Amino acid sequence: MSESATTITSTVKTPTLKGRLRSARFWLILSGAILALVALMFLMLRPSYPDAKLSAESPTPQGSKALAEVLKSQGVEVVAANSMKQVREFSNSPSDTTIFLYDPNSFLSGLKLRELTRVADVIVVMNPTFNQLLTLTPEVAAAGEVSGSSSASCDFRPATQAETVTIDGYGFRLISPNDDSEVCFPSQDGTYSLIKLKELDTTVIVLGTVSAFTNQEISKDGNAALAIGTLGSKSKLIWMLPSITESDLGYAQLSDLAPKWITPLIAFSLIVFVTAGIWRGRRFGRLVPENLPVFVPASETVEGRARLYAASSAKLRALDSLRIGTISRLSRLCGLTNSATIDEVLSEVARLTKIPIAELNSLFLDLSPEGEKQLIQLSERLLEIEARTKSAIWSLSSNAKTQETTKTKQENST
Repeated sequence: MSESATTITSTVKTPTLKGRLRSARFWLILSGAILALVALMFLMLRPSYPDAKLSAESPTPQGSKALAEVLKSQGVEVVAANSMKQVREFSNSPSDTTIFLYDPNSFLSGLKLRELTRVADVIVVMNPTFNQLLTLTPEVAAAGEVSGSSSASCDFRPATQAETVTIDGYGFRLISPNDDSEVCFPSQDGTYSLIKLKELDTTVIVLGTVSAFTNQEISKDGNAALAIGTLGSKSKLIWMLPSITESDLGYAQLSDLAPKWITPLIAFSLIVFVTAGIWRGRRFGRLVPENLPVFVPASETVEGRARLYAASSAKLRALDSLRIGTISRLSRLCGLTNSATIDEVLSEVARLTKIPIAELNSLFLDLSPEGEKQLIQLSERLLEIEARTKSAIWSLSSNAKTQETTKTKQENST
């Protein structure tokens, strides 16, 4: 094969916006990760939890928005609160106020719990913790988890109206009953899901029916009757789910955790970063593009590609290159145009060489080399077909010339 030369022209261009973004990809990813972390911390430390379990504002299966909306439709003023400050603002008339408290994390201290008894006539505590029981109802003790359904078995009106409720949640025991106490919905010996007591001037109702007040379960059994009767006895209902800001332990801000010298260090680092960017990023005038001609012998290109194929073990890619070159040469040998398809080329080769078209399709389109030995065999087969095509074309040309010579002699003799 004759060796030719290939000229490759390289052009230096001014960096584009896409190129600059690609070079700054690391810093963009790092900045995005920092922003995502800050957003996550903000969501974790926000004071309100509208999607929390038993939230009056949550439409999720574990929320209680359905119950709150029914109470509002019956004339009860329902206000959601997550801090003692909001409770103080909403409880203008304790005699007309009921507080529904769900504080599984014990954010409220004993002092704040006692304050609740002074701002509401009725306090309904859902699944109280040990500290809440000790402060609000020392006569009641926790008795563990319970499940299933239970009948009222008491004279408390909301319970008798409900008849049967879902008691999935927690049970409690009344240690020292008195004349004003009521125990409802028994699940086992001495264990109840509702206990009502009178503590000084405040009625405290201890509930363990957590699932019965959720959107998912409120419509089952007598859950709605119990919830509406218990929470809707007064004209105002303060629905309190305390946030972490009410905890006496508090929560640390990032500024509290960081040492005092971190702020000036960050400011100094930013100044250094900006200064370094200006220093290293400046340019002395506009970049000028220049053509750089490079002379590359064709043999070097072929050898270079061959080495790349061998290094990456790209046997199929190498065979495809051989197929493309063979098809191009066969097309020229058969006298076809450049727009001829591979099917047209193979059909013409099959006609000339008498090789079955299925065999040609398999060789040029379907077969994939499984090893170097098979790759060599297939490449030799391609060379053989090319040689047979040349031979067939030469034979046809020779026969045509012989016939023409014979015909000429016959015409001359006549």
